[in-house]
Amino acid sequence: MQRIRIGRGGDADIELDDPSVARRHADLEIADDRKTVTVSDLGSPSGTLYLDGSRWRPVGDAPLGIYAPLLFGNHVTTARDLLDELEARARAAAPPKPEPEPEPEPEPEPKHEPEPEPELEPGPEPKAGPEPVMLPALPGQPRPRLKGGGAAPVAASSQAGYDAAFGDRPELVVSYRAGEKTRSVAYVLLFFLGVWGAHRYYMGRVLTGAAMTVGTIAGLMLLATDFGAFLVGALFFWAFIDAFLIPGWVQASNDELSAQIIAAANKMRKPESGTDAGASG
Repeated sequence: MQRIRIGRGGDADIELDDPSVARRHADLEIADDRKTVTVSDLGSPSGTLYLDGSRWRPVGDAPLGIYAPLLFGNHVTTARDLLDELEARARAAAPPKPEPEPEPEPEPEPKHEPEPEPELEPGPEPKAGPEPVMLPALPGQPRPRLKGGGAAPVAASSQAGYDAAFGDRPELVVSYRAGEKTRSVAYVLLFFLGVWGAHRYYMGRVLTGAAMTVGTIAGLMLLATDFGAFLVGALFFWAFIDAFLIPGWVQASNDELSAQIIAAANKMRKPESGTDAGASG
């Protein structure tokens, strides 16, 4: 609890320069929560009043609100205003806080120059291995690409290019022909059997193709219901989206097939090169 003395004399905490105010006029006791105040008049001639609605009444022992208007002689104020004024005087009288000293800058660390790396003596040059087989592009087909993203070497864009690339291994060309995928076949399957997933079976996507097949069967069985109609519509939309994905699927499938044929051809050539080296020795 905080006590504040109001008056016109020098011992008052707050001096009111008003002749109607006594030298020792009243004491205010501010509650700790600073919401209520108890005012005690110290026998002043004019008394200490508070505003009760529209009438001024003498203060008593009952606590008043911190914002209740108080009358000291002819001077009207509130306990909140008196408390704010007292705190402002205390802040003005307090010495200024010293400014913090700036922190010293850290010394720069010495730079260490890297030691020169020792020069390595050049080693023997690696022996060149057998030249890899080149897979030519088929007429009307895009250039094959390996799994890593690089293009497979192309010798020619016709059947003569295959003969020059494989020579006595035409079965590799036949393997490519047998395993390649075409956009025309994929789109025909999509157009006639798209919701059944036939185009996905053709592209090797068996699980999603089976999902479309099962979904179509379920949708037809429940076609009379809202769920069945929704399921069939979703499958048609799925097939429509696949129409934009088929070119990429065909390209990726043929790229993988090309890489497999090239790897198989190069693997078959290694024993031959070893046999030639043994015969020459």
